Amino acid sequence: MSVYHTPRCRITWTAVVPTEMARTQNFFGVEFGLSLDTAIWSTFGTFEIDMAIYADDGQNVGPPYWRGWTPTDLPGRNSSIIWLGWFWNQAQTATRGRLGVFLFRPTIQFRLWGPGGTPIPGEFAVAEEDHYFAVEW
Repeated sequence: MSVYHTPRCRITWTAVVPTEMARTQNFFGVEFGLSLDTAIWSTFGTFEIDMAIYADDGQNVGPPYWRGWTPTDLPGRNSSIIWLGWFWNQAQTATRGRLGVFLFRPTIQFRLWGPGGTPIPGEFAVAEEDHYFAVEW
């Protein structure tokens, strides 16, 4: 088993939109691609996504966690490949007004239950490669 993902869930790519060099007042977004075993869609449970953005001092300045019920709240349900993202009107909002170089490392975790409410070992994925971007005035 990989340290970055379980067999049924894997982050396949990450991106910063529109570019890795953002101006504070410009539109900005982070997104990632997720490869899933389609059996996850028929399982009861919850998911939690963390679009983590870390400053150079290690502080997570990114958006809050995104939580939901597996089949209904996660976009692209019933698909084996989905894209997930978070967008802001201004890049400085994404970094809480800070300037500099940042690391984007998304994670997703599923808490699933089988028949009779039996817990299924958690499925998770963490981006395998670091994705850096800069925000300047």
